[in-house]
Amino acid sequence: MSEPGRTTQQCIALGLYGALAATPAGLAEGFSRGRGHVSRVLTGGDAAWVQSCTGWADVVDELLTLRGLRSLDPKAAD
Repeated sequence: MSEPGRTTQQCIALGLYGALAATPAGLAEGFSRGRGHVSRVLTGGDAAWVQSCTGWADVVDELLTLRGLRSLDPKAAD
């Protein structure tokens, strides 16, 4: 799926940009909490949801929130 003007790959890349800038330990901590959409994605319980651009954005938002970040801009986390 895609949204107007963006392919799925572009949407995922934009959404994961901030998460990939995070430290591996921080991401592991966020995943280990297993809350909300993140746990459903990891367990494969919501395949239709994760196919959407909005779904990927929500996953990234939740990961960043679990880490205490409020922005996708890595410099804003400093």
